[in-house]
Amino acid sequence: MEGDYGVTENSVKNLKLPFLRGKIIVIDDDPDIVSLVISTIRKQFKDHPLEIYAADSGLAGLELIRREQPDLVILDIVMRDMDGIKVLEKIRTDPDKRLARTAIIMLTVKRDIETVIQAIHTGATDYLVKPFKAEELLSRIRKLFLDKRSPSG
Repeated sequence: MEGDYGVTENSVKNLKLPFLRGKIIVIDDDPDIVSLVISTIRKQFKDHPLEIYAADSGLAGLELIRREQPDLVILDIVMRDMDGIKVLEKIRTDPDKRLARTAIIMLTVKRDIETVIQAIHTGATDYLVKPFKAEELLSRIRKLFLDKRSPSG
């Protein structure tokens, strides 16, 4: 796997986290990234009842999102069959308002400002560029779950 994703024993053990529960879906056509993201989340949130699912394409991911109604989606942009921006657009325009409000972190190699702006304007909750540091992904996940639990979230 290319890049230093910063996943070490020390990189994840020092984050203090409240009790979290919910569903997360990881959508990426790179099985190494899916495995890395899932293992990073499971390692950090091992005492939390989080259900984590994965899909290897945009269409499969969209189907999984509709079936599982997750609290968070971690979504790549560059994928076969349907890119992540199109998946994001379909989620944000879904008639099911709960689904349309799902938190979505874009996790992608696309770092050009046009793509970042397009994702944010289409409704991405957050945007993270690969290679990423475990602490950065975990802190964003933590924030999204905390925001969801707050009275105004």
